[in-house]
Amino acid sequence: MLFLEANPNYEIFLIIWVVVIIATLIAELLTQDLTCIWFTGGGVVALILAIAGVDNAYVQISFFVAVSLILLLTLGRWSRKKNTQGTLATNIDAAIGKEIIILKDADYLHHGEGKYAGLIWTVICRGDDKVATGDIAYIKEIQGNKLVVSLKKED
Repeated sequence: MLFLEANPNYEIFLIIWVVVIIATLIAELLTQDLTCIWFTGGGVVALILAIAGVDNAYVQISFFVAVSLILLLTLGRWSRKKNTQGTLATNIDAAIGKEIIILKDADYLHHGEGKYAGLIWTVICRGDDKVATGDIAYIKEIQGNKLVVSLKKED
C-alpha cells in the first residue's frame, strides 16, 4: 500500500472520520429518535475515501455532507413514517356522549368539576355553554385531563 505511505495527511483524516463516526454513534445512542445515524453513514463513506488515499479534505467533506443528506432525506422520511405512533386510544374515549353529574359550576372562563364513572373530573364548557351544580351534562370531548361538557337539553 504505497499510496498510504506517500500521503502525510492519511492518519489525520483517519482519526477525524473515526472520531466523527464514534461521536455520532454515541449521540444516536443517547437520543430516542434517529437523529445522528445519517452522519455516521456519511462518516463511513468519508473514512473509506481516506483509506483509499483520497487526501483532499474538500472531497471527503463533500462526500460526507452528500451521503448524510441523501440518507437523511430518503431513509429519514421512511423511518419517521415507521416510527410515528398514532393517537393512543384509551377506554376514556367511550365516555364521549355519556352523562356526567356536575359538582361545581363551570363556564367558558371557569373550570368546574363533575363526576363520571365514580371519578371526579375537571370539566370545561365551550362558547356560551354553562353548567351548574346538580346539572346533568353530556361529555362532548376529552381535552387532556379535562372533559368538555354541555348541558343536557330537556326533551
